[in-house]
Amino acid sequence: MMLTPGMRLSRDARTSYQIIERAWTGARHDYFLARKVFWNFRYPAEVLDEAGADEWLDVLVRVPRGEATGSHDVALEWRAVFERPTVPWMLEPIDLLDPPATGSPSSPVAPLLVLADPHAARLSAGPPPDREAADRLARVLSEIPAMLGQLHHGGLAAGPLEPGDFLVDSTGRWFYLGTDRIATGSGAAARDDRDHWSRLVSLVLTGSEEIEGLDPGPWAEEARRIHRSWR
Repeated sequence: MMLTPGMRLSRDARTSYQIIERAWTGARHDYFLARKVFWNFRYPAEVLDEAGADEWLDVLVRVPRGEATGSHDVALEWRAVFERPTVPWMLEPIDLLDPPATGSPSSPVAPLLVLADPHAARLSAGPPPDREAADRLARVLSEIPAMLGQLHHGGLAAGPLEPGDFLVDSTGRWFYLGTDRIATGSGAAARDDRDHWSRLVSLVLTGSEEIEGLDPGPWAEEARRIHRSWR
């Protein structure tokens, strides 16, 4: 789906989002930087005026791509994940929007998810460039089992974990983007999540999917230490 700079997506007369630019492309979604438009009432005017751009809210618009289009229930994701009582690792959901008309009635229709923009960078496969970066990543990776444990307690499982599904801001706070893969999971799915997490640790700190048998590297022992921490 093509969203272009300056395009406006609207749900009603007072709910609009203006596209700024594409932020990044993932395996399942494209993410666009956008801004939520606000309106002000200025006395003695009798109608609302559109606020200046400096008063708009920075957001991300998630657009499904490829097989994700039409194959995922975003409304269910909203209820099962975003409406949970404590989800400090998820971005704040703001809105669901119908996609722009494509002119092709056979094209699948999938809602666009609007999320608060945390102004954070995506994780990437390692190795980290220096000790400071490695320490920061090690802390984030060590906190992810808490999120998984909370999902498991609610009868859910995360599924595969990819570095690009995580955002980390300048303060070290992190956010999980892979909410579309969260699903009802049994004990076996929870055990699989541990394997997914171990693979993620290896990818982020060493660039390899498997830590076992990895040649000694600058952060290989750090990855092994984190692996041993979830018992």
